[in-house]
Amino acid sequence: MPKYTLTVNIEERGTMHTDRNKNTTNPSMAGHMWLGASDGVNKPLEFGFASERGMPFDIGVLKDDDNSSYAGEPRYSKTTEITKEQFDRFRDIHENRALSNFDFNNYNAITNNCVAHTWSVLNEIGIETGGFLGELMPNK
Repeated sequence: MPKYTLTVNIEERGTMHTDRNKNTTNPSMAGHMWLGASDGVNKPLEFGFASERGMPFDIGVLKDDDNSSYAGEPRYSKTTEITKEQFDRFRDIHENRALSNFDFNNYNAITNNCVAHTWSVLNEIGIETGGFLGELMPNK
């Protein structure tokens, strides 16, 4: 029977990051947060959100190579078991952004960033987060 897992990864500011589209490697300006999910059989799915040009207010882009784009191991990584239904929901959102309530088109370093994206996906797949949405300045 497959074992489904979800991993939250956090990388710190200054970690070397390779942008394969631009063929460049530079220190990460702010760090990064992303998710990965696995069914234990196939290649894990990665799901990160970033600024297209590395600007604080920009077009948003979905990233599916964060595990290999950042040098070394993430600063923080936590894996937990999830249900098949949660994995399927993660995969469905990964494959079809229209299934998510998250704004994938607009990157905003303050309100619509990689942290907000991570928390949004956690909520949407049924992980209890206490309603926290990854806001820079939580209102709770």
